[in-house]
Amino acid sequence: MNEFCNLISLGGPRWFVDRVVDHVLSFNDIACLQDGVDLAYGLFHFDLQQCTLALLKHILPSFLLSKSSELELIEPKISALFRLTICTVYSAIQLSKKRPKMSQIEILE
Repeated sequence: MNEFCNLISLGGPRWFVDRVVDHVLSFNDIACLQDGVDLAYGLFHFDLQQCTLALLKHILPSFLLSKSSELELIEPKISALFRLTICTVYSAIQLSKKRPKMSQIEILE
């Protein structure tokens, strides 16, 4: 697990998310895709907010706008990508609701 944390630190969230999404979408079998999405979702929790931002701001737009990815925009891969995106965004929102804001931290001290 520490190796994955080191990968995020060394390559940054954008690189990490790009590599993980590329690996997940390399599968053709539905069961493997679902397992890959679950694994990617778990790996993103090392830095959930930064991985979510990288997914939404960089990886998803470049994937959707790339001419080379047109062949990959088919079922079941597109559903797997959407499932990963929705789960990641939802978890990041829930995490941000649970964390106190900076002003609340200062009040507690």
